[in-house]
Amino acid sequence: MSRYVLDHVVVGVHDLPRATEDWRNLGLVATDGGSHPKRGTRNAIVRFPDQSFLELMGVADREKLGTTAPAVLEMLEHHPDGAINWALRTDDVTTAHDELARKRLPVGAVRDGLGQRDSGKIARWRMFQVDEPGFPFVLQYAGPPTADPPEDGLPVRGLAAAIVQAISADALARRLAAAFDAELDGGRVHFSGGEALVVDEPREHPGVVGVELLVADEQLAIAQLRSRDVPAADGWIRDRRLHGLRVRFVVE
Repeated sequence: MSRYVLDHVVVGVHDLPRATEDWRNLGLVATDGGSHPKRGTRNAIVRFPDQSFLELMGVADREKLGTTAPAVLEMLEHHPDGAINWALRTDDVTTAHDELARKRLPVGAVRDGLGQRDSGKIARWRMFQVDEPGFPFVLQYAGPPTADPPEDGLPVRGLAAAIVQAISADALARRLAAAFDAELDGGRVHFSGGEALVVDEPREHPGVVGVELLVADEQLAIAQLRSRDVPAADGWIRDRRLHGLRVRFVVE
């Protein structure tokens, strides 16, 4: 039985440099980033100590992206900024693919991924998509992270949960738990590391919309946000500079 850990959430943006600077001003500091030469996209990465991260993604090569992933190009160019995908990490992506296929889930082919970091380092991974609304993609890395988390910025320890909306939260939560052999507690799907919080949203399409960020000291994090003129109440960060990502602080 494969083990799954919440790895990252992807946020699509129209203007990557501006979004990266906006996040830095909020205390979400990108430590590395670069291009996906096989894909035609470019990213900036906010890493956390537990090896999870947030990824800002924009269009780098419109012609290539239109060939490799026209639906992604359409989303990045014509939809508002916001979360567009989420990922689970596993130790053996081939075994995970076969297990999900045996459960009759619509899994795509396993394919290689490549990221050329601005530092000159190369990131490699293998991944596949589960073609169901609200489901994540699954990946396995070929090596360690290409950068360490920043020493400045907000005191975030990692991603506690991906917030996923669905027309029927109960149905999606049960399907996620069954697919990934995860524990289910109300609307929370507990993986080996991290969670998915599934919420009802009948007016919009299913999919990831936000994150819960794990902090050791919530009051310190909120104080740092207020020093940056960022509204925060009941753990939620509310600021246009998040570029559509919904964010809530949680503590262990």
